[in-house]
Amino acid sequence: MSEHNSKHPSRPRKDPRNFLVTEGRHHRKRISRSQTAHDNAFDGSQKSSVKNEPQVKKVIVEQPDYYVVVVPDILDGALTRHDRDVIAVARSMVDDGYQDGQGAVLVVLFDEAETDLRALGADRVLYFTEPDHQGSSINTCAAVLNDLMGAENIACVLCPDSVGPAADIGRMLAAKRKTFVASGVCQVSGKKLRQRIANGRIEAERPIPDVMLLLEDVGELSSGCIYEARPYECQLSPEADNRVENLGNLSVDPNDIDITEAPFILSGGNGIADWQAFLDLGQNLGATIAGSRVVVDKGLIDRDRQVGASGKITSARCYIAMGISGAPQHMQGILDCEYVVAINTDAGCPMAERADLVVVGDASEIAQSLSDKITQQRGDHDDI
Repeated sequence: MSEHNSKHPSRPRKDPRNFLVTEGRHHRKRISRSQTAHDNAFDGSQKSSVKNEPQVKKVIVEQPDYYVVVVPDILDGALTRHDRDVIAVARSMVDDGYQDGQGAVLVVLFDEAETDLRALGADRVLYFTEPDHQGSSINTCAAVLNDLMGAENIACVLCPDSVGPAADIGRMLAAKRKTFVASGVCQVSGKKLRQRIANGRIEAERPIPDVMLLLEDVGELSSGCIYEARPYECQLSPEADNRVENLGNLSVDPNDIDITEAPFILSGGNGIADWQAFLDLGQNLGATIAGSRVVVDKGLIDRDRQVGASGKITSARCYIAMGISGAPQHMQGILDCEYVVAINTDAGCPMAERADLVVVGDASEIAQSLSDKITQQRGDHDDI
């Protein structure tokens, strides 16, 4: 491990492997791997070892008078940050008394998600993820929600306004119910919403309809409570729609995706000596290639791949920075990235301070080692 930069002679470096990232963007929280407050909130099997530590409030809704439904996108088996925002808005609507009586947040899953919904604000969860239902068409998913709205008092249905399937499910649901759908929703307050129209140039205020498509960063959960996320029991038998067949996702070259929309970015900087090893790693990982202004000025990548204040702003789910020390202009471009991995010889550089995981070492050597490991694992898999 290399020595610290002389600018930071006395700052101790904590091992990033001892920490996990939970919620937050600009103010990221970190918790120890040993923390199990959420896992034991309901069974009470573990007591706090810290005296006078505040207890997590447990919220239980036995008989809801109405539901606010959330349909998440789910990416790679987990909720996206956008999904979490939408659940937070639903939570706020219920907590603020959107309708008379006691409300509850009902999350409807059409795909498996390895996420603890208790900490995110879900009172009930409807799992429509059995093998017979997986791969259901947008129309069939909308039919499930339509049946649900006929069987329960559903105040409204919230979906992320994104390129994922949930937005299309929401639009199809609105079409089935012959009702209005509000897209581009940027604020929800009381019984009204604000939505961006005219290509985002105008904001309009309207009453909340049956279906809303919410933009990212509209809500953020801040209650600090634990909810039940109790499985929702119901009998729904939507008719299969054979007119539409789900053929799955199309394979897309990661480098055909604009870096403002790419979920997984491998970004290179001046610390990379072997640029070909870096490009090979990007191909092996299936990542979108980006870089700092230095490598753009060198002609190593196109200018539309530059991250930073003078380039483009990215909100990638995972951003791997190889050989990038983290100039202020570059850091402005990754403020909204969910997870940042820094690979650098300087453990005290700004990028390492921002990162959720830090690997200290030569970026080119690590790139080559990772590519070799991936190639080896693929070869072992082919032999099975």
